[in-house]
Amino acid sequence: INFIIVALILSASVFAFYSVMNNVLISQQSRQLVSATNNFNYVLRSKIIECEDEFLALSSPEIETILKTKNLKANNLDFILLLDNVSENIVNMAVNKNVYLPDRAISREEFLIYNPYALVLEVKREGEQNYLLGRIITSTLLNELSQKINSEIAIVWEGTPTDLSNPVQNQNFLYLLTKANEYLKNKNNFEIYSNGTESTDIIAAVYKPALSVHKQNKLYFLIFTSFGETGELRTTLRNIFLIVGLVGIVLSLIFTQVFTDKLRKQISELGKATEQTYSGNFKHRINIKSKDEIGRLGEAFNKMLDELDK
Repeated sequence: INFIIVALILSASVFAFYSVMNNVLISQQSRQLVSATNNFNYVLRSKIIECEDEFLALSSPEIETILKTKNLKANNLDFILLLDNVSENIVNMAVNKNVYLPDRAISREEFLIYNPYALVLEVKREGEQNYLLGRIITSTLLNELSQKINSEIAIVWEGTPTDLSNPVQNQNFLYLLTKANEYLKNKNNFEIYSNGTESTDIIAAVYKPALSVHKQNKLYFLIFTSFGETGELRTTLRNIFLIVGLVGIVLSLIFTQVFTDKLRKQISELGKATEQTYSGNFKHRINIKSKDEIGRLGEAFNKMLDELDK
């Protein structure tokens, strides 16, 4: 009974302490992640604005020259696409090495299919000409965005996490990110998911950019961060539970031995007296060692022996 009581109290204490500490850690990480997701929204829009500013800084002759050469050399632009005003098909383009194009004319929708990681902005210049311009989210750009928001980023394309910032160190989280995506894919921006393994937990938030060209809504992002505090907390509490549990068991056995010593001796005396009485010896008397219920029982037994002896 002592052992069961010690185990129950210890288990309840460990569970309560872990729940409180885990909630505090998750709450702290959630606030930081929401802030990082807000920063990601700002940084992503900043990249689009940089594209627009660089494009608008070009004169019409410069744009025509760039489109003739087909080769784009710019700091913040990966592609410039000239659209037909009626069909909205691409009639001319200038791109760099980050853009993939087939050896044929393609439409605006096909461009997005071949380049799913494109951040695209539609701009109308003088003369009513429509342009699509923007950047491709490469590994370099993804890592740059990750450093700016101080969190990791996963690209989700067609419902599956496909690319990660800092992939070497984050590849181990792909399974957890897949589970996070299953939970967050139908949620609104900034919704939070948390889960973990034995050693490391992750917490993730979803961000779905409202870019008009991504009408299919196939591209969005998971902003996530990993932290080992909960794993360390679980390990520490497990070790504490084992140490304190063993100490509790030993102490409960010692206390049981100490506190029941008189009780066991008195019961042993009663057992011997009963055997003596059964054999016809009414002269044997019990040595009373306590004044508790067992002691009073011994006194009553002695009185019974007196009467039997008479």
